[in-house]
Amino acid sequence: MVVRGKIHSGGVRTASLAALVAGALLWSVAPALAGPELDACAAAAASPFEPGYEEIGKHGAQVEASAVDLCKAAVEAEPSSLQAKAWLGRAYYYLSDDAAAAPLLKEASDGGIRIAQSLYGELLLGRSVVPEDAAAAEALLKPLAESGFAQAQFDYARIFDWGIGREPDFTEAARWYQLAADQGHPRALYNLGNMYELGDGVTQDYAEALRLYARSAELREPWGERGLGTLYERGLGVAVQDYVAALAHYERSAALGNRDAWVDAALLYQNGKGVAADPAKAYEYYRKSADAGSGIGAFNVGVSYEQGIGVEADFAEAARWHEIAIERGERLSYGNLGYLYTEGKGVPKDYDKARDLLEQGRDAGDAMSMNNLGWLYENGWGVEQDYIKARDLYQQAYDLGLEFAKGGLDAMEQQLASGGTGGSGSGDGGGGSGGGKTDKLKN
Repeated sequence: MVVRGKIHSGGVRTASLAALVAGALLWSVAPALAGPELDACAAAAASPFEPGYEEIGKHGAQVEASAVDLCKAAVEAEPSSLQAKAWLGRAYYYLSDDAAAAPLLKEASDGGIRIAQSLYGELLLGRSVVPEDAAAAEALLKPLAESGFAQAQFDYARIFDWGIGREPDFTEAARWYQLAADQGHPRALYNLGNMYELGDGVTQDYAEALRLYARSAELREPWGERGLGTLYERGLGVAVQDYVAALAHYERSAALGNRDAWVDAALLYQNGKGVAADPAKAYEYYRKSADAGSGIGAFNVGVSYEQGIGVEADFAEAARWHEIAIERGERLSYGNLGYLYTEGKGVPKDYDKARDLLEQGRDAGDAMSMNNLGWLYENGWGVEQDYIKARDLYQQAYDLGLEFAKGGLDAMEQQLASGGTGGSGSGDGGGGSGGGKTDKLKN
């Protein structure tokens, strides 16, 4: 299970490195609060890693929507306060409004507010509206991390973890996550636990992963709850495999704002693990995830309409949800939507459209897309029939763990053994669509 994928997209480098380096050297200290509006803003959106706010600061998952209005009032009352702008930017940031957060964090970062520098540095790693600039991000984050600022240590670790502007270095990532985790950073605790779960940069140790996830969850970090759910579901680092405990952790994670955890819980309801099988409940949870903006949630809503899981089967609705999932960056929907276009289910039959979708999915590493593209090459639909390419694609899908691809792979081996290379007739493999949960991304 890979759970720490990149969640950013590439972009041109536009930030002024010299200005960012200069800003990184202007470290802020806790200001004397000037008025009740700034006091209220601090209580709602300050970080516990900022000096002077250790007791009242909120970790990211604890920032509530009301923080925006409180910090807007602070900025209106004190329009020259960079600290108020930093906290307003932080509130937007943790409420997933990067467009509103970015200019506020940039201004406060340039003015030397450390929490703003850390968060803007993270935006420079390619998140959402800010173009990726690894050099500028490192110029901001490295001196802050070396000074012992926990938020910056966590963000700096991501550069090594994701391999942004350099080759991935899990050992170095684990070192920086450890430094942040030692200060009680909730997401650093989760990410470090995940490295112990996978054995990335550290010796694999499920018991240590469990301990770190539990500590993260104690701090109300939704990813920590989800990590615990995974270990209980799979029986790793715990006395016994426990689907009931897994479901409880997934539901707590979802309630704390992890929209993908609804999918984990839904699969337990769908498959009757720890609870009686309940397709309607599974669909309800898939839809909660999708309505919260999740790509994997939208994918599973699409699969529900394909297979009639908790709803009446509706291929047109399935195609619509797969298109939404793709727009949100979910690679799994390429294989399913490509299949629908191949078969003409819910959409006009269109081999060229199917091929384009499946090639995009293949390039993104989706096994079902590889399988279904192999099916096109096997039968010569929208491509020149080619059993060798079909076999290779089935093999790639199978190597990624798609057992379904074994049928197509065996059929192509038989065709090639009998002297066929493609060019006439119809193959014996097959396409398909799948469902489930995607890799969990490190947050």
